[in-house]
Amino acid sequence: MYEDYFIKEVIPLIDKEFNTIKTKEGRYIGGISAGGYAALHNSFRHQDMFSKVGGHMPAIELTLEKEDTPYFEDMSVWEKYDPITVAKNNEISKDIKVYLDAGNEDEGHFYEGCKILQDILDKKQIVSQNHIYEGHHNGAYIISNLEKYLEFYNS
Repeated sequence: MYEDYFIKEVIPLIDKEFNTIKTKEGRYIGGISAGGYAALHNSFRHQDMFSKVGGHMPAIELTLEKEDTPYFEDMSVWEKYDPITVAKNNEISKDIKVYLDAGNEDEGHFYEGCKILQDILDKKQIVSQNHIYEGHHNGAYIISNLEKYLEFYNS
């Protein structure tokens, strides 16, 4: 329900309350860790709404650990939102720009998921970049790369 809430309620409220550019060209989405995962799947599933997406150490799981199993008893639910599966099985607009990054010591090894996603995007000729920077899966990593993120969104 988070996706419905975000797309159908939060974005329209922001557009109503603030002086925004209410087109795809004026709207970017990005997130950190689970938020990076959500940013990627929201942008791929709602391509008419976003022109740039940043997945900053996005929590793209390649294997589901035992503790995750109860959340995904129905794997079709997982596949509906997994950015890798969504990108692989759907057409992705050539208008979107994608920025992926993760630390070389990321405890979740999310740089591996970023690499797989980057390869899919490359094959589909989507403008994208994937960076592996120094660091772990933590706030210090994000702070050390914040300027790079802002350059991406501002370019």
